Amino acid sequence: MAEMDGIFTGELMDDGEIREVSTRKSDGKKKEVVKKGFLQNTEGRLYENDDGSHGSNEQSGPKYDPVEAQLAHLPEGLRKKCAVVDTTKMSKEESRDAMEQYANTGRVTSGPAAPGGPARQPSEKETKDFEDMLKKAQIKSAEEHAAKQKSAYNDADEPSFALKLGGKKGSKLTELEHECSEVTHPKLGGEAYSLSVSMPEEVEDMSMVDVEVSALKVEVEVTGTKLALNLAWPKEVDADAAKAKFSKKKRTLTILAPLK
Repeated sequence: MAEMDGIFTGELMDDGEIREVSTRKSDGKKKEVVKKGFLQNTEGRLYENDDGSHGSNEQSGPKYDPVEAQLAHLPEGLRKKCAVVDTTKMSKEESRDAMEQYANTGRVTSGPAAPGGPARQPSEKETKDFEDMLKKAQIKSAEEHAAKQKSAYNDADEPSFALKLGGKKGSKLTELEHECSEVTHPKLGGEAYSLSVSMPEEVEDMSMVDVEVSALKVEVEVTGTKLALNLAWPKEVDADAAKAKFSKKKRTLTILAPLK
């Protein structure tokens, strides 16, 4: 091969000079990878273990338990105390009974879902702590209810609410004469508030009166006048069951609202 002007050139080889090149050994006998008859030989054993046994032991050991596998992240001591229940093997009645027991008592004492050992009884301290916590929750609930009622009464101090004049705030209204008492009304299912509101002479029927009853208060407005009433109920009522009746003879609007 020669270089001329930066280009390498070579002479073309004759066909007689070309030889086949191989990486295989040409001399010696080719060895078989597997000895003939190896697989038919029953005298030997595969996978001889240290204890003299034969065969693979990769799959040996305790049987796989999917339930225990789900608790594998917990410490072993805690896992032993857990009452593991396979709900797929429980009937609908057994599942419902277990849920009712837990909802009522906080534990399951009978049926397939019950722990193996006896049910643990709370200590005196735990019982006292629970009673104290329950008492505080009841006091807090009563205080919140009282605050809500007080707020409703404060809203009723000034019977000034928006008239239907484009949503603008109305001027001070004249409060309608009224009387409210707690009565027993069988048709309404027990205790109820009976509110009697005196109507002016121009009121001929219920179409001239706008009445709105909610759980905490009642609003009455005589259409076209500045006569109105905004009253908070002493206790919450069932607004959906409230009834209103107008007596033209007595010129009285009576509202019956059952207590919740």
